[in-house]
Amino acid sequence: RTLGAAFFAAPIDVVFDWLTDADNYRAMPGVLHVKTYPVDGAEPNGIGSLRELTNLAMKVTEEVTAFERPHHMSYVFRATVPPMQHDGATMTFHDLEGGTEVAWTTSLQLTTPVLGRLLTRGYLWSLGLGMRMLFRAAERALAR
Repeated sequence: RTLGAAFFAAPIDVVFDWLTDADNYRAMPGVLHVKTYPVDGAEPNGIGSLRELTNLAMKVTEEVTAFERPHHMSYVFRATVPPMQHDGATMTFHDLEGGTEVAWTTSLQLTTPVLGRLLTRGYLWSLGLGMRMLFRAAERALAR
């Protein structure tokens, strides 16, 4: 399910680098903690790297599962609070005249008994809002 999309008036490689570096997520309102565990090699934020993110609604540890510069990055939640089943998320980058289009998709289900479906809808809405805030932070940073 697509929860966020945006156009950036910046080259695709610049947008890709900014959005795939979780350290930049500190620029989002509501983010309390970010810790990255890069991998050795040419792509420290690439396949196998881990990212811990805590915001007002959740805490997750993500593992990057696909990294194809500058068009695609996917990850999956390895640990979450609250508990959820995460089937993965993807950011897709398209080079367009005058800039870059980015789409973010994810699939998840809270595993909380009884209220899981209702809470999942709320979390999906919250994640979509968070991604829009991240895109706004990226727009501000890339406009400098």
